[in-house]
Amino acid sequence: MQSEGQARSNLVRALHEYGENYFVYAIESGSTARGISDVYFMHNKRAYWIECKLSASDTWQGSVIDFRPLQQKFLFDHYKAGGYGVVYIRSPTKHLFASIIDIDETKRIIGKSVLQLNTLNVPVLMQWLEAL
Repeated sequence: MQSEGQARSNLVRALHEYGENYFVYAIESGSTARGISDVYFMHNKRAYWIECKLSASDTWQGSVIDFRPLQQKFLFDHYKAGGYGVVYIRSPTKHLFASIIDIDETKRIIGKSVLQLNTLNVPVLMQWLEAL
């Protein structure tokens, strides 16, 4: 299984190759230790923070993902302020995306929308993001 850094790099590369009217930037600094998400992505005047995670499970429901407290706070505060927070979970065979509403005390994701892909299909991902 690839590392979290490899999953992030592959996602950023795929988004870069997607097309026009976008901005994507991997955050690779000490700021991520303070809870700032891994990837900032803007497309069609909508901004998204994407937190990249790994999971041994191919389904997100009920999975406990290792979030640090400041990561939880960053994503939830961003959502409460009207922003779009997304968790990208790379499992052994799937690419899972969940839009964040909350992360409960047991680190379970409470999402309003979930997308599961067998391959990193960026056009389908873009349609899902625009529907949030």
